[in-house]
Amino acid sequence: MARILKKESVEGLRLRGVYAAVDNLTQRLAREAAKEVVRELVLISPQYTRDFAKNWVVVPGNVVIPANTPRSEPRPSERLASLTIDPPDVPTLNKTGERQYSIGNTMVYRDIAMDLKPGRVENAKTISAPQDWYIGYLRSPNGLRRAIEKATNKKVVEEAFVAPRGRTFIGPVGRFV
Repeated sequence: MARILKKESVEGLRLRGVYAAVDNLTQRLAREAAKEVVRELVLISPQYTRDFAKNWVVVPGNVVIPANTPRSEPRPSERLASLTIDPPDVPTLNKTGERQYSIGNTMVYRDIAMDLKPGRVENAKTISAPQDWYIGYLRSPNGLRRAIEKATNKKVVEEAFVAPRGRTFIGPVGRFV
């Protein structure tokens, strides 16, 4: 005998699927945004010895990133040539229960390098990032906001062209207007 389902239970099943899909998309958007933000922070942060730029980390959840990486010794007598530094890996949020990331730097002198505390030399010959670069990045419309928008737009475009069951959508069905 066929079971007759109440309308509420069928709607509940559909909504759970929608909630799961939205949660999954939220996690993927957060990961893409974290990748873009940390990539930009590595690029614009002080790179006198490259230690600071190499010590950005991304951790799932709202956690405090400890400043426990010591300054490398010996310090070079000249600023090292600028090289491309790969941003850190961004772990997935799947099965963590988290919907956000914490991004931080682990160097013991990070507050000074980020101009959050006084101590960075102003008008030095070898300065590798402008004064207040970090606060400027957070507040500027071309900084953090743009990075998040760029990541979101990229992910939305990717998701729009993926059919259910993981098959790639091949071209438009109708005319674009």
